[in-house]
Parts: sequence; C-alpha cells; structure tokens
Amino acid sequence: MKSTLSSAQWAALFAAFSAASALADPPPANDPPGPTLHAETRVVQIDVVAADSGGRPVVDLTKADFTVADEGKHRAIDIFSINGGAVRSSAAAPPAAPMTRELPPNMFSNRNPGPPNVPAHSTVIVLDQVNAFLEDAAYARDQAMSLMKKLPPDERIALYVIARKEGLALLQDYTTDRALLTRSLKNYAPRGLSPSPPPPPTTAIRDGQNAGPGAGTAAAVAAFSTAGGDQPRPPGLPPGRTGLEEKLVAWYENSRSARLSLQAFAEQLALVPGRKSVYWVTQAFPSWVMKEKGMGSPPAMEKPAWDKTITALNEANVAVNTVDSRGNFRGGNPNGGTLDTMQEVADRTGGKAYFRRNDLDAAMAEGIEASRTTYTLGFYLADNERDDKFHVLKVQCDRPGVHLFYRQGYYAGNAGALAPHDKTSTGDLESSLLSQVNSTGVGITARLDATSGAPGGKVDIRLNLDPATLSLRERPGGWTGKIEETLVEQNASGNTLSKLSDVKEFEITTANRAKFDSQGIAWPLSIPLAPGATKITLVVRDSETGHVGSLIVPLK
Repeated sequence: MKSTLSSAQWAALFAAFSAASALADPPPANDPPGPTLHAETRVVQIDVVAADSGGRPVVDLTKADFTVADEGKHRAIDIFSINGGAVRSSAAAPPAAPMTRELPPNMFSNRNPGPPNVPAHSTVIVLDQVNAFLEDAAYARDQAMSLMKKLPPDERIALYVIARKEGLALLQDYTTDRALLTRSLKNYAPRGLSPSPPPPPTTAIRDGQNAGPGAGTAAAVAAFSTAGGDQPRPPGLPPGRTGLEEKLVAWYENSRSARLSLQAFAEQLALVPGRKSVYWVTQAFPSWVMKEKGMGSPPAMEKPAWDKTITALNEANVAVNTVDSRGNFRGGNPNGGTLDTMQEVADRTGGKAYFRRNDLDAAMAEGIEASRTTYTLGFYLADNERDDKFHVLKVQCDRPGVHLFYRQGYYAGNAGALAPHDKTSTGDLESSLLSQVNSTGVGITARLDATSGAPGGKVDIRLNLDPATLSLRERPGGWTGKIEETLVEQNASGNTLSKLSDVKEFEITTANRAKFDSQGIAWPLSIPLAPGATKITLVVRDSETGHVGSLIVPLK
C-alpha cells in the first residue's frame, strides 16, 4: 500500500513499535517493572463460514470439528472463537463491560459506552454495470432494492457500482437506513449500457417466461434511465477493426475494470479485522480472459494481473460472492463461459457463486445470513517460516454435510503484501470502507498529542490496554501474552496515508502481576503525522482469544 512517509520516517515508526519497552516511562523507585514487550511471531487467522446443503448457517461447531493444513502441512489450531450468532469461545472469560468514566482532554477510549444498537455485521454490494446489458442491470438494481426488506435491521450495507468510464463509484456508505439505501439505488442513472442482443429461443427463463435475458422486467427497464447510448468504441482501436475484434478488446477492458475495482476493495478492507463479504452482482466476462492464453488481440495479459488481485483479496480476508444478474439460465454455460469466471473468483476467495436463480434478493439474503456467524481459527507462524511466498490453506470439517467458505491462502512475508494498485485506474475508492464503530473486544485507552511541523508534524501516543480483556498463558516464573496491532492514518476522504502492523509478546512476572491486573500494559509512541491526516485508527487483537479492539481518534 502506497504511503506518503519516507524510508527514514518508516524506519523511525517501526523502531517506535519494536522497541516499545525501551521507550516506556522509567518506573518509580522500588516499583516492579511493567510487562516487557517485543515483536515476535505472526498469527495466521482464518475466518470460516459454515453452511449446510440448504445454505443455512451451522452455528454449533467446536474446535475439534476442524482441521487446518498449510501447504499440506498440518497446523495446530492455537486460536478458536465463534463470532456472531450463538457466540461461544474457547476464551476463559468474555471481554469486560465497558468503563463509563469521563476522560480528560486528549484522552480516548473504546471502553466508554458506544452508540446505541451498534450494528453486528456489514456487507458490501457491488452492482457491475460494465459487464452487463441494460435489462440485466435494471433487474439487478430492482433485486438489490428488494433485498433491503429481507435483511436483519442491524445489518450495515454499503452500495457501490462499477460504472463505465468511472470505475468503482460509491452510491451509499455503510448504513442501516433502508430508505436511504433504496433511494440511492433508485436515483442512480448508469451511462453507456446497451440492450442485450436477441437471444435464441428458450435461451433463458425469468419470471416463468421463455425469453431472453431481462424478460419480465419491462417496467424496471422503463424506469432505469440511461444517459448514454450504445457501448463506446474501445479507446485506441485501429480504424477498420472487425466487430469480433472490437468485442475482444471490450471484454479485456471490462475484465480490467472489474479487477481494479476488486483490487481497491482488497487494499481498503485489508485494515478491517475479520472476514469481509462483498457481493459482486455481474454478468462477468468469458473465462478465457483469465487464462494463460486468451483469444485475439491484444495479448492475454489478464491472468497474471487477476492472480495478483486474487492473492490480495485472500491476504485481506475478503470473500467475493458472485451473483449472476441474468437470472435463471437454461441449459449449458451461456455467453462464452462467464459462469466459469464467476465460479472461479468465488472459489478462489472463499465466497459462493449464485446463478440460475430468479430470486437474486433471496440468494444474497441467504449468503449474508450465513456469514453473520463466523468461526475464527488461527495458528502461529514462526519467524523462520516467513518465506515471502503465498501459502495455500485447506480447512476441513469432520461433520458430514457442512460446507466451508474461507480465504484460500495467505502471504508468509515479513510484512503484509498486496498486489500493487494500478495507478492508471480511474476507479479509486471515493470513501473509506473501514468500520466507523469502535470494537470493544480489547479495551484501548490512548492519549494523543499532535504537534504541527514540516511536512506533517508528529503525534505522541500513550497507549494502554485493559488487562481484563487480555489473555495470559502461564509459564515458569510468570505469564506471557501476545497481541497484534495495526495503526492507520487517514485523510478526510477516508484514504489510507500510512499503515503499520506488528505483533508483540508481553511477559509478566509474579512480582509485577498485581500492577498488570490494576493498570494493564502501557507504552508511548511518537510517530510522523502524514500530511492531510484527519484521524488515526488503532486496532489491537488478542492472539489467544481472537478478540479485537479498535479505537478511532479524530485529529484536530
């Protein structure tokens, strides 16, 4: 991920995290020293959705029901928890209740009461209006509006479209306001959509009628105004190129538009803990576009690019669920293998493909309901196992009839790696996809003091973690604990300016246990303030329990 910080600034920032114990305030005389922190191993987390053959969530699995293989090597499940649904966990105790004390100036905490009715789950819906015909886009839009009536009231939804000549565009940021979401869908007018060509007899069936794609949606099409006409001629196409060659170029361009949009989700959602669900409502593109050797001209360069994007989605723990916007097709694989494309993207990111269904709203509601309960499995990756390669994961369940959906791998590097964002794209995100609600699984209190300067000044942070929300493992002479932390600076548009992630292990002796129980662990940081930063997000995860705490701090 691109950062505005120089190499020297990054080195100083990493040193501030890794040498936290050296930066700690000196303890008073005769006072036992506090816990020691140091960077150590990485935790590989796998968030799994389990469903039965009917698509219904399975919520009563235990740690013993799962096995995990990493590049074929068996991994012990060191972390296990259930999130959402009938929540249970292997943790000894649930997180403590939030504190209610008033904080002094420049102090912030996620342990104070948060907003009422905090949403339990979030979903992104992406309407693809590049890989689509007019009738199908209208049908998909109507089905998305119908979906709003089928979701739990606390489900947060963000709406995006992949628009021609615009790339990924935000319709509505995360909200539970169904009227606002419906209005945003209704008011959007796409550009440059073509009506579908006349199909062969009985090519498709929708709403019980034998007709082409879009049958039964005449009213929807009439209400779905467009600002443009036929699809534009692909840029740079030499004069005199045949219609087939034009179509080949258009397919490559449409594939690229979808890929860059999903790449943007991978880059932004990588900062959000847990499994993230994206529903890509699309007609997709022929499967040969993603193969090593494509058709026609230009040469097939999309496979390596798609491989990088799929890796980025897996590393960011983003599941792409694909939904065919054409409804219930009969017979084989229509339109040159586009269903194969949808199946491949879903399979490789741990999502599910929905096709040959007229009830797109019910299909998405089914998937969202299943994903509201996730199992978190985790194992420790030692330093000498970081080989800078992508590792394929395989998770199995011993219970018959249970289908698992999870990310297919992770990058075993010294730092999180995403495929580089293509700066030629016009589809950059227009707002942040990060959660706007603090998580309270790990209690965080922080004092922040920002100092202006060139180029952006600095911010001094005094971080404290609530001991009641941290787990300990007993060892000879004391206890140890382990946390993962991420610090992100963002601007007013929600774009990430800088990011740092680290893992720390802390050690507690018998002599300083009482101090830990009463004060938790605390350490100071002093980091460069990226120019234009308006808020800092701190995310801390307890490696043993999987509990996550986050704290969003606005910068004045």
